[in-house]
Amino acid sequence: MAAIPPHGLNLPIQSFLNQRFVCTLKLLFPETNQTLARELKCLRLKQFPRVGGDRRNISNGERKVCFSPGEGFVTTSVYDRYHLRAGERVPGPAIVEKLDSTILIHPNYQA
Repeated sequence: MAAIPPHGLNLPIQSFLNQRFVCTLKLLFPETNQTLARELKCLRLKQFPRVGGDRRNISNGERKVCFSPGEGFVTTSVYDRYHLRAGERVPGPAIVEKLDSTILIHPNYQA
């Protein structure tokens, strides 16, 4: 985890965060005194994977899955959700696994 530099955040970032906070505060609590002093306690940043590289084989393997009893088992690609990028399309049939959930994408669909 990276720390905020000792000299703090630059003024445009401070101003932006303060403005967003006040707007949200007014929406949620219109009767609140917005002139009270504010202190930034926690700032969460999200890191995205780098763009580029070979994306042809991002599957974690395959499993046989029965989507319909009439069609039987279909070979299905398995993906790790944490290795997919925002906006990336996964063609069905596929399974997207995450620590706390599993997404099943039927044949001829995409997610």
